[in-house]
Amino acid sequence: MGVAKFNLVGVNCALGKYSDNRSREIQVHRRRDAITRTITEEQRRNMIDWDYPNPYTAEITVQAKDIDGMGHANNACYVVRCEQTAWLHSESLGLSVLDYQKLDRGVAINRASYDYYLPSFVNQQLLAATWLTACDGKLRLERRFQFINPESGETVLRGHWRLICVTLSNGRASRFPKEFIDIYGGAIV
Repeated sequence: MGVAKFNLVGVNCALGKYSDNRSREIQVHRRRDAITRTITEEQRRNMIDWDYPNPYTAEITVQAKDIDGMGHANNACYVVRCEQTAWLHSESLGLSVLDYQKLDRGVAINRASYDYYLPSFVNQQLLAATWLTACDGKLRLERRFQFINPESGETVLRGHWRLICVTLSNGRASRFPKEFIDIYGGAIV
């Protein structure tokens, strides 16, 4: 996905609003600045030091309701954002909650761990990344998370989920259906 930017100086020069010398000087200055400051969203994400290759990413803005008594985002908010990011990733791969219901199968968190490194504050932008990192093709799946402050490039949180396949109608552990093996197994990094 590219970033569209318009160079109004170039437009004004084409319309004859600046003299030729002034227009060249302004255009050279603008080009030099654009080269050092303008990068696409994709390039910015590729420059981040992710834990694994090819992350699924979602942009997050810390909301006022996320802030706790200590003045930063409450840790529980990150857990919710991990779940939201995991669902977005699953849907992007082709498995939604409706698919889970049709198959009478789903994946449930068996164990979750989170490492919190830095606080985040209201209106701060974060990039949430997730990967599927292991699948035994039978019952178990692992998912990793990394939240980064894109301005500083620093990691705010890392998370790790161990998931198991369950039958939705009775809650018991069960083997993956073929769709899970094909889709989730095919997305392992």
